Amino acid sequence: MRHIHGVDLDQRALEVAKVNIWLEAIKLAPREFRYDRLPSETNYILPNLEMNLRCGDSLVGLPEKVTIEYISDKYQMDLIKLFDLRRKYLEDPTDPELIEKIENIKRKIRNELDEKLKEYLEEKISNQILPSQTKPFHWALEFWYMFFNENGTPLTKEQRGFDVIVGNPPYIEYRLMVKKLGTVYARFLKAIYKCTQGQFDITIPFTEKSLKLLKKGGILSYIMTNKFMIAEYGYRLRDYLLNSQVLKEIIDVSNIKVFKDAATYPVIFIVRRVDENLQYNVRIGSPSEKEMVEGSPSLTEVPKSIFTSELPLCILTPYITGMHLKLFKKVQSGHAIPENLFKCGVARTGFSDKIKSSTEAKEGDYIRFVQGEDITPFYIIPPDKYFPLSLLSEEKITEFKQRKIMIPGIVKDIYCGYDTIGMGCGRVYYVTENESPYPLYYLAALFNSSLFKFIYRVVYGMSHLSGDYLRINSPYLRIFRVKEIDKELASKFENFVSLLMTLKEAHYKIFKTWREWCTQLKKGEYSLYRILSEDARFMQMGEFSKAWTSKATFYPTTESKMLNTVFNDFRVVGEVNKHEIKIYGLDENDREKLVYEMEFSNRELMLHIYCSLIQALESRAKIENLSQLLEKTKVPIIKEDSKSSSELTPNIIKKTMEEFEKWLEEKEIKGLSADIVKIDNEIENLEAEIDALVFKLYGLDENEIKTVFESLRTPTTYQSKVLEFFRRLNNGY
Repeated sequence: MRHIHGVDLDQRALEVAKVNIWLEAIKLAPREFRYDRLPSETNYILPNLEMNLRCGDSLVGLPEKVTIEYISDKYQMDLIKLFDLRRKYLEDPTDPELIEKIENIKRKIRNELDEKLKEYLEEKISNQILPSQTKPFHWALEFWYMFFNENGTPLTKEQRGFDVIVGNPPYIEYRLMVKKLGTVYARFLKAIYKCTQGQFDITIPFTEKSLKLLKKGGILSYIMTNKFMIAEYGYRLRDYLLNSQVLKEIIDVSNIKVFKDAATYPVIFIVRRVDENLQYNVRIGSPSEKEMVEGSPSLTEVPKSIFTSELPLCILTPYITGMHLKLFKKVQSGHAIPENLFKCGVARTGFSDKIKSSTEAKEGDYIRFVQGEDITPFYIIPPDKYFPLSLLSEEKITEFKQRKIMIPGIVKDIYCGYDTIGMGCGRVYYVTENESPYPLYYLAALFNSSLFKFIYRVVYGMSHLSGDYLRINSPYLRIFRVKEIDKELASKFENFVSLLMTLKEAHYKIFKTWREWCTQLKKGEYSLYRILSEDARFMQMGEFSKAWTSKATFYPTTESKMLNTVFNDFRVVGEVNKHEIKIYGLDENDREKLVYEMEFSNRELMLHIYCSLIQALESRAKIENLSQLLEKTKVPIIKEDSKSSSELTPNIIKKTMEEFEKWLEEKEIKGLSADIVKIDNEIENLEAEIDALVFKLYGLDENEIKTVFESLRTPTTYQSKVLEFFRRLNNGY
């Protein structure tokens, strides 16, 4: 009765809260609530909590300073009566008449304060209709004993307010707020609360209001959406928490299912009100569910200055701890990315409805158009999409027609594609050749590197969406620092990236050609599971020429635990000098395990199975174990009664290679094999070499590189390649 108070606009929520408090009280002191021992004239055993749990809009009401001045001037005697009634009620909480008397006094004052609020609103936002749209709540009246002393005079600024506020404010984004609560409501919040800016969500004013309601030295702890920690609209609140108060703890619980049905990513933070700019450490971390349940979350102390000086816009991240913090500081040497260097393509609502195919778009009136799904690391798959030039400004058209790098708006890890032909784009972030202070080849190498992926995830991992996807925004990209490089290194990056783009284009072309020949020539499809099962039977019968494989780790006809072992993902690797395919499973920590090997009687069959596996993994089919992978890998086949599928199906690969070699001649590309496995291996080698170059450029050592890979959960075979190249660089090769 003396210590717990609450406010909610939903009366039903308050009734639930009352019941829960009553139940807890009975559990804690069962002897105090024996109904059978009540005097016969007593009708109440549980305290009336009406005075403690109040219904109203926490955000709408007269400021406490105005309320305090008004009540102390006009209603000092009423305040003294309220204190006397509250004292009597605390002595006898089973008397409901005392609550009624308290409410009658408050109702009289409340009506006047509501009228005063209308005058206040007219002055602030030239509107008086807000009180009729919600239920204003005047904190200094409803909980008067937190703001006045017993003689009806105001408490000092240091004394007034609550000691502790805890809560879970509602999450309502700006557009929904305007739709649900109205434009006047949103205007009011922007006018009254200093931390609101842009398209803020409603947790921003809730946090600011709660801090204002605390007494000096009081503690606020909220569990709420983590969006304010990185969003542009959260900057003022972050700055206020860091530089005007003491932000004691940030605990990321976004990876724990805290709220059963809510699609939000929550964070817990603890703030002490001090109203001055102090130097201190923030305890931060992203503990496991087990640590939270046991009440022992693993947290690290980080100087406040990291957030206020090292990170742009006071961004708050719980991942910048220990070695991550050391690495972050290390890569901050270099030039900051200029403001507004990255621009966004067409992002207005409904733009995708205007996109046409090449058969629909009139030449000269449309520009080829890229969306996020068309962008891969280093390479942009030419889309059959076109956007009307008439809907673009002259400035946008000029930018679109330049060479540029493009970063998708939503990614698993940051990467960019290189546009060499001048295309338009949707919600994609780009840098044009004319505006870039650095060579685009160099930027492409950096933004596709493991180091930049690591930095972005450390800083902006809080922005993750369902499926662990990350948002990209122009201001977010300013976190990176770009090193100056000499002509020799610039030339090396250009050669690597240029060759990578050629190889990526070749991969796309040969894979596309394979799919087209599959469509033309196939007489059906077998699952890889069936092919391997039949191979086992052919081998048992001694008909080795009919089998696709000459050897495998095991065949599905035999019992193997590996078939049903669950993995997060799979990776397929083809051997360059052997007709072999290796399948790696990635466990829950993305550690790589070799789970299956196949050796083939000829190269064409091996390449055909390789393409089929890649196609299965790129599909949206749910694949959790090896058995499912083999079953869902559909292999196009050619068959006749007189010949086996293993004898005829290689014609698909032969036709693919013939057409691809003609394409190489047309493109005047030399030294490239018509073998997709060799192309893919070359791509991985070049990416590893670029990674090694970037690591060396930013001065990392091997242990630090391993930290980066561990954080990104990089496959171990790729790690080994990068480290091999890195050692060669250090040895002067």
